[in-house]
Amino acid sequence: SLLEILLVTGKTHQIRAHLAFAGHPIIGDEKYGDRMINSEYRKNFGITHQMLSCVRMEFPLDFELENVAGKTIGINEPKEFGKVI
Repeated sequence: SLLEILLVTGKTHQIRAHLAFAGHPIIGDEKYGDRMINSEYRKNFGITHQMLSCVRMEFPLDFELENVAGKTIGINEPKEFGKVI
């Protein structure tokens, strides 16, 4: 699944821990993921790392760093995502 996630607390591993708790661990996540699923994706797709990437960040107008306030920064999704999807 491709998800849009809003970070609220900024705690370490927030996305990974919450998704695993909900029964949807991130593929390739060695700490919170499913070993059998990770092994299957490593074998079938060559995935050796977490399938987690930030492709867009939006900063509010009142953000404390003026050079990014009100801006959106984005990248293309990693090519490995296309292999799996």
